[in-house]
Amino acid sequence: DKKAIETCLTEEQIQKIEYYELYALAANILVQDGSFEYTTKRGWTEEFCKKNGVASIKWDTLKNKICSTLKVEADYLVNRDIVKEIFDEDKIIYTIYDKKKRPVAFAARNIKFKEGSNLPKFRNTSGYVPISPKGGQLYGYHIACKSPDDRVDIFEGYGDWLTAQQNGIENCVAVCGTTINDQHIELIRSAGFKNINIVFDGDNAGNTKLRVYLEKLSNLPGIRVTGLALPFDDDQPEDKR
Repeated sequence: DKKAIETCLTEEQIQKIEYYELYALAANILVQDGSFEYTTKRGWTEEFCKKNGVASIKWDTLKNKICSTLKVEADYLVNRDIVKEIFDEDKIIYTIYDKKKRPVAFAARNIKFKEGSNLPKFRNTSGYVPISPKGGQLYGYHIACKSPDDRVDIFEGYGDWLTAQQNGIENCVAVCGTTINDQHIELIRSAGFKNINIVFDGDNAGNTKLRVYLEKLSNLPGIRVTGLALPFDDDQPEDKR
């Protein structure tokens, strides 16, 4: 039984099990009771978002359902970084999975964010969470790692990955930013990929970063590295790209 199993586990292992249980429940409630208004505007279908753990949800809805299910107080959630700063009706919330497709973190994109605003654009699960990835997680890796014989496309962010996935480009990951670090590369190499394609925005900043990474990664033995700049019209407003 559960008590017998727990006697064989360390305190750290028990803590991780509790986190896995909590984060899996939060991810399930997110797509079952959440809203898809903002994701639909991005062109992602509700069915697709449910499959990939993406939605918006009111904090009270999530909090009350978790507390009721696990028989805990709200402090239990907050102390484990299930917080209103991430789970909010004005955020697009992305579930981040590990290789076994266990929810291990969340990222929230504030849809009210504007350049120059005091509001943060993103709020991610804190690094102190013991099941949360520490600097080397690739969004969508749990899918891409199953097909190492294919080329893997590396996108900049969650939205790029979702759009690519929905349009049939399944073998891709996202770095959730613009920094491809050594841990990312190690993840890709450990999966067995031999062909990496970096896909960044085709603006000045994106083109500059693309050149930097092409040069940096070109020395990887046994790896073919290519790059692609996503095009857009020069007269398209920067904040609409």
